[in-house]
Amino acid sequence: MAEERASGNPADEADAVAYLGKVWEEQGPGEHPYRELYRTSAVTLVERAARQPLASQGSATRPTWEVSVPLGRIRFTPDHVEVRSDGSEIVERLRTGRPTKSEAGKDIYALYVAAAEAAEPRVQRSIQVRYLSADQVDPIDLKPGPINTRLNHYNEAIRGILNQDFLPRPSDRICPRCPHYFICSVGEDT
Repeated sequence: MAEERASGNPADEADAVAYLGKVWEEQGPGEHPYRELYRTSAVTLVERAARQPLASQGSATRPTWEVSVPLGRIRFTPDHVEVRSDGSEIVERLRTGRPTKSEAGKDIYALYVAAAEAAEPRVQRSIQVRYLSADQVDPIDLKPGPINTRLNHYNEAIRGILNQDFLPRPSDRICPRCPHYFICSVGEDT
């Protein structure tokens, strides 16, 4: 959808669902017992994603932003940036899951705020998280102190990488979702 919008051909809900159908046939869950449930959820998410940007008179972009910290730079592409007709911007992070109390506390939102400010300081913008499964939007409002603390977490991660310090931190909540769960040697130690 982002590529279509960028080329001046905004995809509507029907186009997005048709494309999902094509991809679903090629890469979908095949004969999985829950395939219809997954398909229904996927259609809902795609419809909501396709519907949102058409609600305003602005245009959508996908810039690559960069945030500098003392030990390096973090480059990322925000999920959705909408330039509104008045010149202001709405910057969104899209989430497919349900809203959680801890989402706004994630470090990535400091990147969103700092990168948006660095990209164009004079533009008025709002940062928000959009939950496609719940059709809910929550604003992200961070003060300078928490932004600096969260950016320091990225700086410390870079320090760890530079020092080749990759200490494992097993977690009963996070580990089962990791793609390396079944081959990770840390799991054998616990």
